[in-house]
Amino acid sequence: MIGRFVRNYIFRFAFRKATLTHIIYIVRTHIIYIMAKSLFSLASYIRS
Repeated sequence: MIGRFVRNYIFRFAFRKATLTHIIYIVRTHIIYIMAKSLFSLASYIRS
């Protein structure tokens, strides 16, 4: 019973950490995408 509780707690902690890492990864990818898009539009604006 206690072992199951500890295992469940560790699993929840690992899942929360993985979710946090996933959110950070999504945000970082989104920021890179926005920066690349704005740089591309700026370059096309300067070219014209």
